[in-house]
Amino acid sequence: ELKKKGAEIIFIINKNNLTHLSNKIEKNFKIKKYKDDPIFSKKKRLELLANEIKKIKTCSKSTLVIDNYKVNFSWEKKIKKFVKKIFIIDDFQKSHFCDFYLNKENFSKKKNLPKIMKNCITLLGPKFSLLNSKNQIRKINYDNVLNKNIIVSFGGSDRENLTFNCLKILRDNLFDKYKIQVFLGPYNNQYKIINELLRFKKNFKVYNFSPNYVDFLKKSNFSIINGGVSTLENVCHGVPSLVFQVSKNQKMQTEYLKKKKIISLIKIKKKNFFPKKEVLKKILKL
Repeated sequence: ELKKKGAEIIFIINKNNLTHLSNKIEKNFKIKKYKDDPIFSKKKRLELLANEIKKIKTCSKSTLVIDNYKVNFSWEKKIKKFVKKIFIIDDFQKSHFCDFYLNKENFSKKKNLPKIMKNCITLLGPKFSLLNSKNQIRKINYDNVLNKNIIVSFGGSDRENLTFNCLKILRDNLFDKYKIQVFLGPYNNQYKIINELLRFKKNFKVYNFSPNYVDFLKKSNFSIINGGVSTLENVCHGVPSLVFQVSKNQKMQTEYLKKKKIISLIKIKKKNFFPKKEVLKKILKL
């Protein structure tokens, strides 16, 4: 929308992340690449990012939109000297030096706000979630109960191996009457062992994650997911969900939705621990 109104949009991207860059972004926007490395210190990595921003000729007249967990209040205060406005997208409750502050996880509105600039404009709660445009056309299909479709999706990497552990439960004969669709993110390295696990199960299909995920979601009557953006996508389409909270930045959202009885919630508190009995019990309830 901003581009249609004449704005110049430039994405500043670490070269290490180019593999998973959306084709739409590459085709429609300017990309400024810079080299970063995980072995560098946090200070060094933030310096590299700041240098790239300063190189942009129009930066002094521009709004800098930041979606990066590494940045902090002091870094933003320094970079503010070189840009007109700073727009922060935050999932945590960190302090920020910015003109606009967006936090979809903050359901408490003005309560529990982190330290931010005095005249900062705050955009809080799910109303400001950055969801796929397909979620804007929300039509809840109440006939989904008859579909007997289950979706399993644990985001980009699934470091906790939740996909594999949940599928070990779902491959039981109890669930043979369901069509189970499994979505694996771009950083998920479990593809081979999952296919091996499901080799003789005809009611399963495994997909690499795609923009068409929402189309599958609309035809499902139950989902097993993590507590990220996909939780709100499920809520948009009225799909009952068993949600795993795997990180601190998911806490506010998942606890609020559980309190309102919108989702069923499981918290993963220990690494390499999977609450098998609790998961099975909650799946059977839904």
